[in-house]
This record gives sequence, C-alpha cells and structure tokens, in this order.
Amino acid sequence: MLPYTRIADTLDLAYHAATRAEKVNALAWLLKSLHPELLRPSVRLLLGGLWPSWEPRQMGVGPETVQDALAELSGGKRYKDGDDLGSLAEVLIRDSPQRILFLSPSDAIFVYDTLRLISEQGGVRSLHRKKALLKGLLLNATPSESKYIVRAVLGKMNVGVGPSLMLEAISKTFGVDQIQVQDAYARLPELGLVALTASRKELATVKIAPPTPVRLMIMGRANDFHEATRTIPGAAYVVRYGGLRLQMHKVEDRMFFYTNRLRNVSLWDLAKDAMDLKGDLVMEGELILTADRKMQPFSELVRYINRKDSPGRVQDGPGPSLMVTDLLYQGGEELVHLGYAHRRKRLIGVLGDAKEPFSGGITLAEERLLESAAQVEEWHRDLVSRGFGGLVMHDLDAPYALGSKSERSLILAKEIRMPDPLIRSDEFRSSRTEDGDHPG
Repeated sequence: MLPYTRIADTLDLAYHAATRAEKVNALAWLLKSLHPELLRPSVRLLLGGLWPSWEPRQMGVGPETVQDALAELSGGKRYKDGDDLGSLAEVLIRDSPQRILFLSPSDAIFVYDTLRLISEQGGVRSLHRKKALLKGLLLNATPSESKYIVRAVLGKMNVGVGPSLMLEAISKTFGVDQIQVQDAYARLPELGLVALTASRKELATVKIAPPTPVRLMIMGRANDFHEATRTIPGAAYVVRYGGLRLQMHKVEDRMFFYTNRLRNVSLWDLAKDAMDLKGDLVMEGELILTADRKMQPFSELVRYINRKDSPGRVQDGPGPSLMVTDLLYQGGEELVHLGYAHRRKRLIGVLGDAKEPFSGGITLAEERLLESAAQVEEWHRDLVSRGFGGLVMHDLDAPYALGSKSERSLILAKEIRMPDPLIRSDEFRSSRTEDGDHPG
C-alpha cells in the first residue's frame, strides 16, 4: 500500500523547494521507493493528469460542484471568487465538524481509482454521484491530502511540476540518460508509462506505435530571410497555411486525428478520404476550411472542430482540407531519422503531387526549392496577401526532431498576419510551443 499522504508530502516538498534540483530530488526520492506497478498511477497523481490527454474522458466537475461539496463538509462555509479551492479545502477540512478524529491512511491507488471513477459517471444525477464520491474522499483525507485531491479534480496542481521536471526525475531515479527519456516521451507522451518503461530499462524499445500520438517537432523562427537563406542554402520551402496543426494516424481502416495538445478530434469528412491511402501511416499537416476558393476565418475552424452533433462533419458550408506537410511513419517503419527530402519523396508516393488548397480532402502541401532570399521573400509576400500564414523552411538533410526544437526547420515569421488573432489559443496554434513547468 502507498499512503496518499506520501504523494501530498512530495508535492508540498516540490512546491516549497528553492531550486529546480531540489524539486527533481523530491520527485526522484518518491519514485525510487515505489514498486513498478505503482509508478504509472503515482506519476499521474503527481502531475494531476489521471489519463492520457488523447483519451476521450473528462472529470466533469467544476468549481461550483467542488464548492458545494466543501460547504456541505464545513457547515456551509463558502469561498470567494479568486480563492484557490485546493488551499481552501485544506483549511475547511482541518476545521470541518464532520472531520473523522481517527483517520485511516488513504491509499493512493484508492484515491486514483476513485478520481477516475468520478470521471466515468454519466446520465441522470451523475453530478450528484460525482459530488458524493468527492465528499467520500475528502471525509477520509488529511487537510494536505484534501488540497491535492481538489486540485486533481480541477486539473490544476499549482506546484510547479510539469513534464520536463518529471523527465529529469525519471532520469535521475533510474539512472538513464535524459536524452533517452525525452526520446521515449516523444514517442509515448504519457509520463506514467515512460517511468514504468524506464524502471524496466526498456526505453530503447519505445517506437512510434499508431494510433498512440507523438509529440510533434517544435520549429524555430527566423525573422530575417537573408540570414535564414545563408544559414540553410538551397532549402525547401513549404506553405504555412495558418490553420490547425494536426497529426493523422491511419491504422488499417481506422483514422485518428490529434491536435497540438494531443487531444483526439473527430473529422469524419477527412477520415473517409483517408480510407483510400495504403498502409499504416502517421502524417503531419494543417487543417483548414475553405469556401468559394477562399480560406475561412479561424473562428469557423474552431466551430467546426467543436461541433457537438456529428462532430467534425459538415453537411453544408465550408469544407475541410488537410494540407499534409510531413510523413513520420509508414508501414511499420519510423521515418523521423531520414532527411526531409527523403521523407517528402515518400510522402509524394503516398499522396501524389500537391494540389491547390481549395480542392478539399487530404492533399500534399505546396513546396518549392528556392535559392535566393529575394525568391523566398517574393513568394512569402504573395502567400500572406492571399491570407496564408507564410512559409516553413526545411534543410533537405534534416531529420525530424520528434518532440524537440529544430533549428533546421524554421518558420519564416516576417510580416505574418494570423487570421482571427483574438480567438487563437494554445490549443489552436499552427506552431507548437514548448510545454513549461509553470504552476498548473
């Protein structure tokens, strides 16, 4: 049995640690003491992500429900807007008239399973059942435990522990190279499983395995065309359409589409087109909506993604196109180690030559091989004037930097005009940004 208080104590240590190294040591100290079967749930509890981001599941509990549960346990005390409900829970549970005098230690796995059970409640009176399960956990929790139970329910741990910190802790715990841990995480972006694999000394066996999503390459940015073309002469330039960056996995006759944050989205219109493609594939591209031979506003694309009735299917109106930019996996073979030119050749073999972006369906993004900064700037200016995002420059020999930043694949950011900037969020950025370790 692993007492949940050890999870809470470790999170407290990480929160109060003065340096990054101290945070890593706090995490590693706990991980090193755990039986392998406890690693995955424990890492998930520490991070507050109780299932992979691509799993179609939500906790379904908001601040109001948590507030009601705490009020019922504390004799009606309420919270003020802006209060951290986790810290409030710590205080209210400490002073609760319903507090059990002789608590039995909460089992971390019981807490983990109950939190997941909360997310599984559906149908009539599901919110009532969710609240009852939450109250049951809090009744048997210490004040510190209640703080992190509430934060896990709300998905905000607020301790400054994120993926990169956990990767360092896994490396330190099991004495494995951090680069190897990062490579495994890029192919298997679920840190609980990465920790378990590291404990078994099997990180080298982790490969791209569709339909499990991967962490896409983070592209650098170049603001000076002349400097960029001197740095990477004779590069390939691919249109950056200004849409939603996606990865598509084709596994036999099933299709899976994932956003930047690895959320699974349903795109029925594109899935039926992908049925004709041969073999298992993992491709990267940009999703755009077009109508009357014009790019549609990003607000329309967000609305299309978020449709509740027949998600991702549009009967009338703008049509979707997936402009494919790279091929990462084909027929059981990883391609990320190959140079860009080789991957592009393989991609042409799958999709054929590029078509105009308004043709709909799944098609190859347009590419040109250019030598001079003047040619690049002229084409870039033309694309921006047509409502596109600009260009991405690729070194022909560069491998695909899975899950990390590349300085050999660069976004040319000069004078880029993004559509509908007021509604663009981290979820819908065309260029991937690095996940930080900021609280929450």
